[in-house]
Amino acid sequence: MKTYASSAELFESARRLASQMSSEGNEAAAKEILRGIQAVNGLTDGWALFLESLDRVNEAQGESISNGASNELQSIRAAVRKAVYR
Repeated sequence: MKTYASSAELFESARRLASQMSSEGNEAAAKEILRGIQAVNGLTDGWALFLESLDRVNEAQGESISNGASNELQSIRAAVRKAVYR
């Protein structure tokens, strides 16, 4: 699992992933990721909403995204899951 030095680095990776998905034609997935980032409010419930967004993207787009995007999505999901369940 990839580690992130800070929340800012995690969010930047998620924004890059959203941009990549958008450029690959997965506009709905990109919007869902960005919506999830916006839900983060510093509390566990915000992180949980972000995780739910990532899970929705994984379920809806998991098979159709590139390997690189899939790997990044899984790394981001693992980091966010850790924030929720620490």
